Amino acid sequence: MLAMFRARSLTAPLLVALVIAGCSSPAAGTPTLVAPTSQSGQSTAAATAPAATGPTSTAAGSSKPTVDLTLTGWKSITAKGTAGMCQLATNGGVPVAFGFLLTEADYPGFGTGLYINGTGTSVSIKWYAPNNQGFVSGAADKLGTVSADNRSITLSGDLKGSPGTEHFEGTISCP
Repeated sequence: MLAMFRARSLTAPLLVALVIAGCSSPAAGTPTLVAPTSQSGQSTAAATAPAATGPTSTAAGSSKPTVDLTLTGWKSITAKGTAGMCQLATNGGVPVAFGFLLTEADYPGFGTGLYINGTGTSVSIKWYAPNNQGFVSGAADKLGTVSADNRSITLSGDLKGSPGTEHFEGTISCP
């Protein structure tokens, strides 16, 4: 079981890399993935978790998302500030889907990665939490709403996984 989860934890980052690589030279009208363009400066990100030692610094710039997210349940984490990476799918330069990636380097306590994407009320969350724990949303989960311009998301819902349920509450906005 542990080997299967480790394989899954490697699959998501690989999938994100393949999507980014596959979208680097799109045909006209094909959605593309847009990543932050500026990677300089200091982050204003901070997170609190039972095992966290305090805020961390990450590369930031005007293209960093604004995060105001609270998780309660199996693990309690508050992430507020500007960190993570927006991954907006675009068509002709216009966002058509929301995407966001957050890692342990962005906010302590989050583990390997938190991946959020969606359009309208169809929101998908995958969280590869610390200690080989995992949370993945299902099709019936109502976790939030993406804004009409696909640049922000409001989350309010329960995500089931191993070892239990985690409640997500808050907003993430991409420039």
